[in-house]
Amino acid sequence: MQADTLCEIDNLRIAFEAHDGTLTGAVRSISLTLAKGKRLGIVGESGSGKSLTGRALLGLLPASARWSADAMRLDNHDLLAMRPNCGTQMSMILQDPKYSLNPVITVAQQMREAFGRQPPKLNAKAMRERIVAALEAVHIRDPQRVADAYPHELSGGAACDDCHDGVVRPPVADCR
Repeated sequence: MQADTLCEIDNLRIAFEAHDGTLTGAVRSISLTLAKGKRLGIVGESGSGKSLTGRALLGLLPASARWSADAMRLDNHDLLAMRPNCGTQMSMILQDPKYSLNPVITVAQQMREAFGRQPPKLNAKAMRERIVAALEAVHIRDPQRVADAYPHELSGGAACDDCHDGVVRPPVADCR
């Protein structure tokens, strides 16, 4: 892994056992490298393994998954030795971000929860400023209003922007 590499997957394979005992490949030998400061979009048809790849990075594959990889690293840490991996180092927003947001909690409360897991610890005023600044940074119109809104009060595009760009600050695994 090079010094400027944030994330590396080498030869990830994921399969599931069918009722007759045969294995059906869901992810077949994917390898990728993501440089620090860069973004990577994983694009594919429904069922092509995008979310499974993200779940593998996070160590959150279902127990029924049969999987292996030659290497999986995040910022030079061996992810194969660290299970599960979600929380402060990385997170994932699934295909429909509106359903990734809790419908009974405001956007600000959800962002506060995500930001609260990362240093530095902020008082309420500083946290509010960070939330609004994050929404402004991704060009959300009226970030004060959006912060106080519930997910169902936002358009699909606004919910997507809030969830992906405002809440998810850890560097890896936005798998749609």
